[in-house]
Amino acid sequence: MKGGTQLLLLLAALVLQSRCQQTPKVSLSPTFTKIYSGDTFYLRCEGSASQSGVKWYFNDTEQMQTNETWKIAVATPWHSGSYQCESNRQTSDKITINVLGYAPSASLIIRTGQPVMRVNESVILQLDNEDGLRGWHCEVYRGKTTKYIKLKLQEDSVSLDFQTSQLTVPETIFWCMNGGQHRSNQITVRTSEKTVSLEMYPLPAVVGESLTLRCLVWGTDQISQTTFYKDGVMLVRSDDPTYTIPSVTESAKGRYKCMSIFTYKDRTAGPHYSESSDDQDVLVLDHPPVKTLFLVLVFLLLVLGSAAVAIAFYIRYRKRAATGAIYEDVERKKGDNDYEMLGHAQREGEYDTLHPEAPSRQKREGEYEALKKEEMEEGVYHTVQMQAASGGGGEYEQLQKEGMEEGQYQSLNMEGAIGGVEGHEASGKSDKGRENETEEEK
Repeated sequence: MKGGTQLLLLLAALVLQSRCQQTPKVSLSPTFTKIYSGDTFYLRCEGSASQSGVKWYFNDTEQMQTNETWKIAVATPWHSGSYQCESNRQTSDKITINVLGYAPSASLIIRTGQPVMRVNESVILQLDNEDGLRGWHCEVYRGKTTKYIKLKLQEDSVSLDFQTSQLTVPETIFWCMNGGQHRSNQITVRTSEKTVSLEMYPLPAVVGESLTLRCLVWGTDQISQTTFYKDGVMLVRSDDPTYTIPSVTESAKGRYKCMSIFTYKDRTAGPHYSESSDDQDVLVLDHPPVKTLFLVLVFLLLVLGSAAVAIAFYIRYRKRAATGAIYEDVERKKGDNDYEMLGHAQREGEYDTLHPEAPSRQKREGEYEALKKEEMEEGVYHTVQMQAASGGGGEYEQLQKEGMEEGQYQSLNMEGAIGGVEGHEASGKSDKGRENETEEEK
């Protein structure tokens, strides 16, 4: 009998030693496939049996946490990284967590009830998803266990109300999902045994927005005085049961509670009651999470589109302001009737004009300057003044116009060819002399 007892003690020692030497493991709960901004999750160092506590590491840096369970009350992208724990000089493998910087697509709110309820009470939650609720279900996390909530859905429903079971633990987390790919935000409901509770918005406060806390007394609204505390320090005392922070900052984080002096309507005598609430954590997000990644992409596309339009207008403006040769110039080759295109950047509604006295061009004999306008309207004329070339008697330069519409014509005002003005004047004098001779003969 004595030997059997010793054997049992030896086996117990070996089991304890084996457990102490077991490599710890970091587990995540609830076991989300995606973690969104504002979520609450827990990290546990499983297999730890150290009497001196647990060491936690975030991105290889030791943290102040020494408990077996590490609670991340409000997740932000800053919590993305690797986590590991150490127990009995045994270090776990790393677990990588990625917190998305936006909110999920579906919305879950408290339809009836408060974020802090009395034990054995329940709340009514409302689930909304604009893309429909087919295939959706909800889950509830209590302590270390997660349970499935089946929903009674109607065809093509986009909104649904459902009542939770009785709330029996200090904290219960609800959320809904569809196949693990789409999910709603979380709703956390706490319980309290006290008559007075601190009521606040169930989601984390956001920097820059207002936050209102309310001291609620179950069964009566006959509250004569309320005092609010933060981290054990009094903030304000008044006859108003609400306390408002106009613009939330990071410093608003902390544990809040309230104390009320109250009575009941059916109480006609005796002193008033005085009771304080449980402490509640005010969580703060440094920025509001964007509603779904799709909206993020739409916003980025709008920004990029606006930038592209602005750049296009700027480039067009610079082109209009430029002073270079932006017109279509035509120069005739020597000894040839063909024309050569030298440049093209024509603008609609503008004329292509070659200035005869431009510094960059020398006026040559036998050449002319053309005034051209495409798609001329009816009643618009083309006028070209030609100058005679030396040694080209009787010859002239022809002005053509393609596609002339009815009612349009060209006017050609020509000056003398060979001999210029003098030849023309001499010819005129000869005719006049013959007329004089005829007069004398008569």
